[in-house]
Amino acid sequence: MEAVSENTDNDNLSGLISALGQIADMLTIGDTREPDYQQIMAVIGQSCGARGAYLTVHNESFQTDRMGQNLPGKFFWSENGAATPVCRKVFDDFLFTEKRLTEEKPFAFFPLSAVPSSQRRIMQACGVESLAVAAIFENNTPCCCLMLEFSRAEVKPHAQCLNLLLSILRIMRVAICNHTYHSTIKQLEERYSKIIAEQAACVCRMLPDTTILFVNEECALLAGKHPEELKGVKSEIFLPPEIREEIVGKLNSITLDNPVECHEQYLFQPDGKKIWQQWFNRGIFDAGGKLLEIQSVGFNITERKLAEEALRRSEERFRIMADYTYDWEYWLGPDGTYKYISPSCERITGYTPEEFTRQLGLLITITHPEDRPKIAEHIFQMPELQEEHSTNFRIITKSGNTRWISHHCCPIFDSEHRWLGQRASNRDITERRKLEEKLRQSEKLRVVGQLAGGIAHDFNNQLAGIMGYADLLLHRCEDPTVRNFAGQIAKACNRSANLVSQLLAFAQKGKYVSVSLDVNSIIRDAGSLLAERIGDGIRIIFHLCETELIVRGDPSQLQAALVNIGLNACEAMPDGGELEFGSREVVFSETDNRPEGLTPGHYVEVRVSDTGVGMDEDTYRRVFEPFFTTKDFFSYTGMGLPAAYGTAKSHGGAIKLISRLHEGTEALIYLPCASQEQEPEPEYASTVKRSSSRTVLLVDDEEVVRATLSDLLEEMGYKVIACAGGGEAVDIYSNAFAEIDFVIVDMVMNGLDGEETIDALRRINPGLRAIISSGYGVDGKVELLLKSRNIAFIKKPYRLAGLSAVIKQLLD
Repeated sequence: MEAVSENTDNDNLSGLISALGQIADMLTIGDTREPDYQQIMAVIGQSCGARGAYLTVHNESFQTDRMGQNLPGKFFWSENGAATPVCRKVFDDFLFTEKRLTEEKPFAFFPLSAVPSSQRRIMQACGVESLAVAAIFENNTPCCCLMLEFSRAEVKPHAQCLNLLLSILRIMRVAICNHTYHSTIKQLEERYSKIIAEQAACVCRMLPDTTILFVNEECALLAGKHPEELKGVKSEIFLPPEIREEIVGKLNSITLDNPVECHEQYLFQPDGKKIWQQWFNRGIFDAGGKLLEIQSVGFNITERKLAEEALRRSEERFRIMADYTYDWEYWLGPDGTYKYISPSCERITGYTPEEFTRQLGLLITITHPEDRPKIAEHIFQMPELQEEHSTNFRIITKSGNTRWISHHCCPIFDSEHRWLGQRASNRDITERRKLEEKLRQSEKLRVVGQLAGGIAHDFNNQLAGIMGYADLLLHRCEDPTVRNFAGQIAKACNRSANLVSQLLAFAQKGKYVSVSLDVNSIIRDAGSLLAERIGDGIRIIFHLCETELIVRGDPSQLQAALVNIGLNACEAMPDGGELEFGSREVVFSETDNRPEGLTPGHYVEVRVSDTGVGMDEDTYRRVFEPFFTTKDFFSYTGMGLPAAYGTAKSHGGAIKLISRLHEGTEALIYLPCASQEQEPEPEYASTVKRSSSRTVLLVDDEEVVRATLSDLLEEMGYKVIACAGGGEAVDIYSNAFAEIDFVIVDMVMNGLDGEETIDALRRINPGLRAIISSGYGVDGKVELLLKSRNIAFIKKPYRLAGLSAVIKQLLD
């Protein structure tokens, strides 16, 4: 575009104007014949004084016309009839990426010096000295470009020529965009035509105000009308009132920039049945972009919607089940992130699902330090786990409590056996572990109790012999030295008998006596005994119920239990402290959390608390084990608390300890309430009453007991008939019961036991007088026998004075 005079330039402008008009006409009528474009290129090139002109179209859909003809996408003209190959390459490789060519600056000039050196020499050889390029962009992408090559180095544009060239390119851009839009519409038409051909669909054409122009029979059936009856009717009247405004708004949203709208809606058929449809609405526009009509295609998706609703409800059910499951469930994906965590995790751990999601290592963090290595190794091995895995571990909750978790997990695979991660179920088994521990402890105590009871029974029989003969020595011997030796033997027997009493108390082998007594009186007596044995640094405090609290039992055993608990408490306060005794009446109902072994009812609660060092978890678990002690093994038997435990159990009650390290200990003893009537304890004479005319039938299967008891009775002047068992005693008594004044029967024997033997003897003589002998004390069968007439009780091992007193009580 060389500078020319106004007169001579009019011809060039006229040529460009002519080319502009031709292009506009051709694009308007859809003329895409290549020779026509080639002719226009020649007019443009000649009008601008160029030696060559090139045009490129960057749109594949525009290159394919409606008849299926393919345009090359590039057109050229040159003076000699052939394009310059080198210039075309420069056009393709260099000028399109030139930064100066933008939407804001669509025209650029390039002298030879601006061309890369690799192309410059070739361009000179071809006679090209400069280039001019114009481009029109669509979204920052070249839509169509024009290049002119000149044989002169300096080219000065004419403003009108420049504007006309850009106008030509703008017209082409509009044509390309319009052609692209129509191509999109064509593709949609072909797609929907195929869909309609393959399945029944509703087809409707309407004006923008929803006035119906056409409907097919399938669509007319929805309204129960003939297609012709629906022409001219507004389609919105067939919509349910509650969605009418919404659907009309969707149709009004169709514009040139948004030509297609899709939505789902429900309709009611003439028979009232509700159906669901999916509608595809496409706008048809004129050349100016005005919406002419809307073409709609609808498909019945009722089955799909029902399936989706069923799936949604199923997912909702399973989600509710998962969310409200008692256990803590989670799903870890292959990347170690949580896919799902049930809300139960907060109830068990104190942490919310969101906290676990934010902190991927939280599970390992809250695991008990002793169990952490095991759980960390398990989590890191998840990708390798192809089978189910179970383990138990402890966690520290947000509030600081320790809980036991039963962990069970398994890998998840899809239908093609791809690993989708790991599903885990965590159950809080803390209470179960406590119950199991209690059961193990109870079973251990039961077994040890059986052992202790057996040992105590046999030991008692041996002590009976030792203590009996020691008493005979004291009774007969006048030598002071021998009497001193016999006294020492008796003292040792008494200490051994106390140990046996503790063993029997732990074994719950019964009370030695069963009387009504005031618990407050027992507590005060125990406190007085303790005050004599503890140092000045410990202060004893009483907070007792103002009213009498009556229970039935053995006062010496209950007192010993309180003293043993008090001594343990004092040992836990080496630097001094307070030892508090309290009492009150409590009532447990069916729904109350009662101490283990108690039934609903009225109980007396005896509280012994200290301000000592408390107990750690290991000590707390073993505190009721016989012979377990934290003190010097050779100084303590370790039977104090186990004996107290057995005493509470043998009295129909329970004992409960509450203790934490450095926080002191509280012991709670529960005893069943009894009536207010108190019975005096039996008093035994300290002297031995002799008899010269009484006959005794002695029944015991232990030889040492028979021999010792026979000697003791003979020492008191009684004639003794000794039997080794109940069957032998029944035979003898049936023949000589008139000569026998009373019988002494051991309760635990092989063959007929004491109760069976007494029943058999009573059948022979209903006026039978008998003394029951037992190392287990008053309980069960013994207590029932003592309620009848002419029955007394003596505890093994017994001494001469005690035996004499019981016989006197029976005969008097």
